[in-house]
Amino acid sequence: MKTLKKTFAVSTIVLAGMVMQPTVGTEQPEKKASRPGARIGTYDSRAIGLAYIRSDAFDEKLEQMNAELEKAKAAGDKKRVQELEAWFPTQQAVAHKQTFGTAPVDDILEPIKHQIPGITKQANVDLIISKWDTGSQWPDAEFVDVTLLMIQPFNPDESTLKMITEQLPKLDPIPSEKLEKHEH
Repeated sequence: MKTLKKTFAVSTIVLAGMVMQPTVGTEQPEKKASRPGARIGTYDSRAIGLAYIRSDAFDEKLEQMNAELEKAKAAGDKKRVQELEAWFPTQQAVAHKQTFGTAPVDDILEPIKHQIPGITKQANVDLIISKWDTGSQWPDAEFVDVTLLMIQPFNPDESTLKMITEQLPKLDPIPSEKLEKHEH
């Protein structure tokens, strides 16, 4: 399992080195409302993706899927073996889109959805959304970055926190077209 995780990590690092371009001044200050309105918590979905793929929860998912693959092989279930063997590269492609692009992370947030109301209360916000989804729907809203609160359920280690707080803010997300080209 450690080898599989290292494969994910190495390809993630290679992808980052190939297509991520640092930008200057991309940190977004909190946006202030022009008049009183909703307080909306925003998170950088890339940070959620990164915290997840470096978490015990992701390790457990990889172990579970690997165990299912071994069980299907032992049972001679060729169809299930094919499905499971396809899951790994598909999951890697999804992880790249979530960690380096702006792909939704709903699947990652699903297991911690019961914690989100507490995060909402702790941050004193009315709603939490991806910072990529703010658009112009809330012209009078105050936006508050809650990224660090949203990654806490994944228990990020010091190295992951450093990447999220120091490196991610300096990088623009990679357009999905570039990520898809890299897959092929």
